[in-house]
Amino acid sequence: MKKLVVALAILAFASSAQAGPISLVGDKDCFGLGGVCPDGTLWRDGLGGTFFSNYQTASDPFFTDKWSSDVSPTYTHAYALGAAVSATLTIRTAGLADDRGPWNVFFNGVNVGQFATNTSPNAFQEVLTYPFVIPIGLLTGSDTVRLAINTPNVTDGYSIDYSELAISTTSVPDPGSSLLLLSMGLVGLRAWRKRWS
Repeated sequence: MKKLVVALAILAFASSAQAGPISLVGDKDCFGLGGVCPDGTLWRDGLGGTFFSNYQTASDPFFTDKWSSDVSPTYTHAYALGAAVSATLTIRTAGLADDRGPWNVFFNGVNVGQFATNTSPNAFQEVLTYPFVIPIGLLTGSDTVRLAINTPNVTDGYSIDYSELAISTTSVPDPGSSLLLLSMGLVGLRAWRKRWS
């Protein structure tokens, strides 16, 4: 019976949460170099990048798709804020914190994590994607992100592909889901009743 109750609770939560707004700053184009670049890809040796070169298009934000040693880039994620239940900020980087750092990440002025120092042999060009869990109380619909890189006065060369804020929201279960949950509950009650009769 306990397992049935837990299963129904999980199903109820799953049916009431859905993907919400996604705010993408930049684009997922492998740092302007094209192709695919999962974690562990080498920015120079695998993707063909040249250090301190710019691969931006006119639509790219100032801090993406270039190799630089920019200090503390700051930008905004804007979206329609709903009834959020969870949020994740994901940032894809290359060569960041290879022998420097760690670098803190601030969301609306609150430290939500950091780019840890990377000690792998190819850290100076390695592609890594960092997820940061964002407390829903920090969400405003116009959120300022500050990447405290090269603060103070350090010359860590790196590239950023994109920053993505994904939010899950609550919703009223659709009639089909409600009917399924009710049916499962009735079947469970019947099985429980038979067991104890």
